[in-house]
Amino acid sequence: MQQQQLAQSWWFGSLKNSRQSPWLISTLAELDEKTKQMLRLVEHDADSFAKRAEMYYKKRPQLVSMIEDFRRAHRSLAVRCDRLRSGGAACRVTAAALGASRLDRSWARSISSNKGEVESRSSASDSDDDDSEESEVDDPEQGGERRGRETPDADLVKLMGEVERLKEENAALKSEIAGKDEEKRDVIRQLALSLQMLKEEHAGLRMCIKDGKKNGAISEFKKLTRKLFGRQ
Repeated sequence: MQQQQLAQSWWFGSLKNSRQSPWLISTLAELDEKTKQMLRLVEHDADSFAKRAEMYYKKRPQLVSMIEDFRRAHRSLAVRCDRLRSGGAACRVTAAALGASRLDRSWARSISSNKGEVESRSSASDSDDDDSEESEVDDPEQGGERRGRETPDADLVKLMGEVERLKEENAALKSEIAGKDEEKRDVIRQLALSLQMLKEEHAGLRMCIKDGKKNGAISEFKKLTRKLFGRQ
């Protein structure tokens, strides 16, 4: 057990630094202690395999609880680190904005006071701008932030263009559907007119058939009466 602790001693104390905050020192110390406790549970000596298994099942809830605490502490550290990084980026942006506003005010005062000072300050500003451009090129994080700000604008323009295109296609489809509906209504009117004409023609034919049958029956009746009464 002592040899195992010596073999793993490099895990602990390697991150100590005099510039660390008291909170970080306390948190790291707590993490080291919990890690040691978990190692003691895992590497506890036993006389036989059965005793090791029994010990494992007895101390398993305690080990699970330690792992949960370890995860919670690690998550807290990660969240704080992310907040610090985000805050640092925001401070850089704010400092750049304040520097630009101060430079504008300085230019305004120099222009109102003396043209010669304007020229001298313009040359100094040009050199500062060159330095700032070099620093911007050398700093990939700031370049990534600028690209990150430009990317949403490009995506927004692309989405707006897609929306306009869909609106135009929708209007064209509505116009096409309206034209097809009008064509269908014209066809229905023509069919209704043709059907009405067929109905009228059919009714006329039936009347003609009825009249023909009546005329035939009258002629047959006249023939029979002539035969009965001997008339030719």
